Amino acid sequence: MFRQSVVSHLVGADARDLHTILERRYRADYEMAGILWHTAWGQAEVARWDMLGKTVGKRCCDMLGRVLWERIPIYLSSNRRDTTPKVEIAHLLQRIAETGAGAIKLKVGRRMGRNADAAPGRSESMIRLARRTFDDRLIIYADANGADDAPNAIEVSRMLANCGVDIFEELSPLEDFEMMRHAAERAVIKVASGENDYAFEKWRWYIANRVFDVLQPDPMYNGGVQRCLAVQRMAAGGNIHYAPHLPRNNADAAPLLHLCAVASNLYCAQEYRSRPDTLDYAQSPQMAPPRGELQLPRGPGWGVTYDPSVRTTATKIVPS
Repeated sequence: MFRQSVVSHLVGADARDLHTILERRYRADYEMAGILWHTAWGQAEVARWDMLGKTVGKRCCDMLGRVLWERIPIYLSSNRRDTTPKVEIAHLLQRIAETGAGAIKLKVGRRMGRNADAAPGRSESMIRLARRTFDDRLIIYADANGADDAPNAIEVSRMLANCGVDIFEELSPLEDFEMMRHAAERAVIKVASGENDYAFEKWRWYIANRVFDVLQPDPMYNGGVQRCLAVQRMAAGGNIHYAPHLPRNNADAAPLLHLCAVASNLYCAQEYRSRPDTLDYAQSPQMAPPRGELQLPRGPGWGVTYDPSVRTTATKIVPS
């Protein structure tokens, strides 16, 4: 997708015009402009920001708007559903001690699971164990990844609220707009979603109907940083919170931090993987949250330096 739909339109183009090129190609490629298409363009757009920042010697956040936050609080997310509640909570206890995080996110239900749990009784057992284990000051989020239909999601929201969970993410199947709206309106807890969305028409519908309390555009899936910034401003105009989605850790989290830094309607802590990623190649600085927050990188672009050997060892993608 990247080779066929992106590279051929960027060779010889002015990088400053990339957003205009992207919108033009969206009209031309509308029949296949889904999440894979937007992700391919998002990769190029995120790289473009880094290149421009390094060219002019400015941080990306300083080109995106007024910087409001230099330090971003994080929540730990393990992204696991194949563990027992006891193993999962023990893992998070250790990582909280190491990072100082003041928030965690637990996976509930089975991803797009049609009302099935990852294991019988796992979700409720894990949420209740988490609340018994951690101080009441620890913020807990829950993410269902579209696990339940509306009636079940509403019941799960009651259980989560009773356990003091703050946010319920992707409570129902992602493409069933009316089911999501029905479930979110009746949930007794704040609801977040949007990480897999990319169409401005859908974002406008979410905001006009006040479907969610928090919108979560992803700079890759949503087609880039500039489109995420547009969603943030649309949400702010509708008095809706915003928490961009990019579940990475270490230097890979840099674009997320820059998007957070300029958001007036930023919601609470931002996602950081509790289990280390294996990066494709070396990057610096090594960003770790010893006090439960990440410092916005100080260098130009995203503030990340890449191993120069990449340019000699990587496979160069050329137009097909």
